[in-house]
Amino acid sequence: MKSSGQVRHLILACFSLISAMSMNAQDWQWKWGAPTDKSFRYTNGIQSLGTDYANRFCVAYSYNDSLFLHDTVFGHNTTNPYTSNVALALYRNDGTFLRAIDLFSNANGNIWQTYSRTDSSGNMYIACEFQVRAFLNGAIINHGPGPYTETPDIFIAKLGTDMVVEWVKVIWGSTQATLAGFEVGNDQQIYLATSHYGNGGASEYVNYFGADSTYYHSTIYSILKINPQGNLLWRKEIGTENVSANFLRFVTGQDGKIYHVSTTAGAYHIGPDTVLVPPGHPQNTQFLCLLSFNTDGDFLHGQMIDNRLNITDLKVDQAGEMYFSGIYWDTAYVANDTLVAGPDSTGSLLGKTDSNFNVLWYQDVKAKASLGTPVFHIVPDAGDLYFAATFIRTFQFAGQTFHFGNSRKPLIGKLLPGGILENFTVGQSSSDMYAYDLTADNCRNLLLTGMFTGKAFLGKDTLHGYLQSEFIGFLQVHPPPDPGLGNDTAVCRQLVLHAAPGLSYYSWNNGISTTDSIVVSATGWYSVTMHNENYCWATDSVFVTVTTPPEKLLGSDTSIYRRDSLMLKVTVPYDRCLWSTGDTTASVYLHGADLGVGDHTIFVSIDTGPCEVADSIHIAVTWSPGLEDQAGETCKFYPNPFRDNISILLPQGSNQVSISGPDGKQLLTFSFNNQTSQYHEIGLSSLPGGMFFLQVVSGQKVYVGKLVKQ
Repeated sequence: MKSSGQVRHLILACFSLISAMSMNAQDWQWKWGAPTDKSFRYTNGIQSLGTDYANRFCVAYSYNDSLFLHDTVFGHNTTNPYTSNVALALYRNDGTFLRAIDLFSNANGNIWQTYSRTDSSGNMYIACEFQVRAFLNGAIINHGPGPYTETPDIFIAKLGTDMVVEWVKVIWGSTQATLAGFEVGNDQQIYLATSHYGNGGASEYVNYFGADSTYYHSTIYSILKINPQGNLLWRKEIGTENVSANFLRFVTGQDGKIYHVSTTAGAYHIGPDTVLVPPGHPQNTQFLCLLSFNTDGDFLHGQMIDNRLNITDLKVDQAGEMYFSGIYWDTAYVANDTLVAGPDSTGSLLGKTDSNFNVLWYQDVKAKASLGTPVFHIVPDAGDLYFAATFIRTFQFAGQTFHFGNSRKPLIGKLLPGGILENFTVGQSSSDMYAYDLTADNCRNLLLTGMFTGKAFLGKDTLHGYLQSEFIGFLQVHPPPDPGLGNDTAVCRQLVLHAAPGLSYYSWNNGISTTDSIVVSATGWYSVTMHNENYCWATDSVFVTVTTPPEKLLGSDTSIYRRDSLMLKVTVPYDRCLWSTGDTTASVYLHGADLGVGDHTIFVSIDTGPCEVADSIHIAVTWSPGLEDQAGETCKFYPNPFRDNISILLPQGSNQVSISGPDGKQLLTFSFNNQTSQYHEIGLSSLPGGMFFLQVVSGQKVYVGKLVKQ
């Protein structure tokens, strides 16, 4: 049974944990997790993680003899349990595995320090250290002609969008070459840093791609710039008198500069110039050294800082301000503060500096060295700072107390400007779970790589590990961009679809339109793919039903005789129909006698889906064929229509015949006096084609009819 003191401490611990976890916001969601399936014998972990222009990402999995990666298997016959090969796997942003290629060495050889980067055209660049010989997607890469094939050389390869190797360049020498950093800059050029060991005695030699070379005695660093065609544009050599100099970071900043961070106890030289000399301190005191260059290779600035920090991560924003993380084992001096780790302890911290590396703010945490030192991985975002690190037991960080128990867990969080902890989440597993690396996709959502044993829980995904297994987790900290097409809709005739304006790229599924709007005039699915200047992609689709009714519902104007009828009908589907006669049916019957002789206009309007359509027709009602008087008696004539002449049957007595135009103006007159009823032929060749009115006045009777000339 627990004592009252134990119970009290348990309650306080639970309260502290709940208090800390209450800051975990609802919009931080693990969207998915992806494990490697199995790796036999030995797994080295994940070497690199990068996002490409299409917001896909490439993971470099390091393995020994075989790797089962989703539906792809790589295997090599090796007896050395420490052999390192690499599988380069490509994933969609939603975690869907796309494909993988193998990067391996000879039996018992190794592939180390693998970097994968992409440019804005989708080309991939691979850089790594290798022994003896390397094989990359069908390309054979041989060790340089140095004296020891077991010592690592460096190769850089370009792969096109189809993953075919386009070129390979090798750095080799008389001793080990170390790849210290590799980036594709905002200018789409390739930058890399290398280090080459020297003991201060025997002269060593290094060759850079067959385009440059140098001899040296003490350890040297090189910063190189290569264009996308593989040509060396320039190389800057950084020499030091201190053989124990330790390279830390190589960064291409968002401010367009290149940064080299290391520790040294000796002076630094760039070419023949001595650019930095340590201040007067006891011999072998290590100083933090920061050098910056422009993209033309010109040295800009250098400084040595005695803060006793070992920098583990560094990022530079557009203003040249720096976000950093670091470790100290004894004492560190940060922002006028003296930080003491204490016995059997280490200190870890992260923070922000100005462009001269003066610390503006920081947050630190202390841990027992025997339990492992937390290493912060950082991603800056518009003044905020995302971080990930692995912790165990109880610790305090940024004003919060965390209780992780006896299993290691990754803590992923966000610090606001000034270092205020705004948000965090904790990775969960059935046993230990580690954070390896943290990066952001093009939309500034977080990708975490790490290792777990047993089971890992990332959102709705439960990952089952095989011994020690690597994982990738996608943490959504920004809502996805909204292209703004809205819901499915129905329109009349056409619609202008608008996507969110102001982005860098638009592509509609009609294969033509590349602006932020299109005109839709046919029923179907319409989708747009777009991205901003950082290649944050978004896609949206909408189904548009387009109703296109005929422009004319009732046909052309017409005429009927007074004693005839006419049916008007709407032949298209409709929801509502209304005639000017008051009818609401699809068809109406019109009687000439009801309308009366003369001109009439009939209207109809319909609603069909989203369309409201109206039409009208003009109907001329005329006397019936032949000549008809009001009593219904007729007087015959033919032909009608006619060409030049008509024959008309006139009654006995005096008859006056007249021809009038549609406007009622009298055009021709004829007089006949008959002894008996008889036909008369009347010549009308002088009339133009068209419709006329024929009138016969015979005694007290008047006959009227319509006459048409062809």
